[in-house]
Amino acid sequence: MSDQDQNLAPGELDLDFDAMFSEVQSQVEQDSSGLKRLKSWSTLRRISLTLGIVLVTLAGITLFSARPDLEVYPLPRMLVTVAIFVALVAASIWAALRPLSQANLPLHKDSFFVVASIIAVVTLAILPAAHLDHPASQGAVGPELWPKAAACLYYGTITGIPVYIALRLFDRGGRHFSAFLAAAAAGVAGNSFLQMHCAYTDPTHLLTSHAPVVLVFLVLSLLTRKFGR
Repeated sequence: MSDQDQNLAPGELDLDFDAMFSEVQSQVEQDSSGLKRLKSWSTLRRISLTLGIVLVTLAGITLFSARPDLEVYPLPRMLVTVAIFVALVAASIWAALRPLSQANLPLHKDSFFVVASIIAVVTLAILPAAHLDHPASQGAVGPELWPKAAACLYYGTITGIPVYIALRLFDRGGRHFSAFLAAAAAGVAGNSFLQMHCAYTDPTHLLTSHAPVVLVFLVLSLLTRKFGR
């Protein structure tokens, strides 16, 4: 101990540590106040903003990065596919952010949204190809299968991340299944974005790159639950 420390009155070192702790605690509380404000927003506002992220992203991709085969893609199938994706996303968002004043749904009902999301993306992926009438829709099979699959899996995951983050930020806690519902919503949202962006129609490509986006987010939710939010 230095001479200066020896000259300190008893308790002065403790007071310095107390001041340092209070400063750190104040900074932490200030940083978390923004999150508390987000969680305090009304249920309608939180759901609307999250769904808005999905719809704005979908519109942006359609306007500025749309698949080049839109003119030959069967319109009824496109509309039904996107409608199914958006409906599933909206349902999962509602289930994740519904008011805490409402009773928790039984586990089998909460898990329904996740299971339905997996079944939907797999079923839509394995349907016969919508068409093979555009050069941009050719390929993504044989030697090109995995490189193209990796690119689409990356695209769907990256574009779905804002949806997942929004749901976790808006989550007030108290619902053990909300992380998986957020994963389902983000994964299906990623599929909807790929539907409007990727021109490949081969079922093998869709099954190996589009559908697995949901699984990526489910694994992410498992990791975040294990190691902390």
